[in-house]
Amino acid sequence: MDNVICPVCGCEPFDEPCEHTVYVAANECGLIYIAEQYRSQYETVVEQILKEHGELEEGDSLSDEDFPCDYAGELQDRLKIESIVYETVYGMPPSGLTVYAAFIENIK
Repeated sequence: MDNVICPVCGCEPFDEPCEHTVYVAANECGLIYIAEQYRSQYETVVEQILKEHGELEEGDSLSDEDFPCDYAGELQDRLKIESIVYETVYGMPPSGLTVYAAFIENIK
């Protein structure tokens, strides 16, 4: 599998998240990283998506493993954060091999 590379600075955010990394995730081991300033917005959207698809019951809380790999397109459509580049590096859910990443394109 190819490494996930930040399109802005070229670092490998699975090893060391750079300042451009919003989140990097793999369904094999859950959410690896999400920038603190986006966590609550991200978690709200993920919770809505998982509840709509019956993967999270009312009253259940979101865990780090609840990254919606099967619904990455919905996440991208709903998580409206400006200047975000979404990158699917490898996708074969539910095999445990999906890697999904998002990066800040322009830091001001």
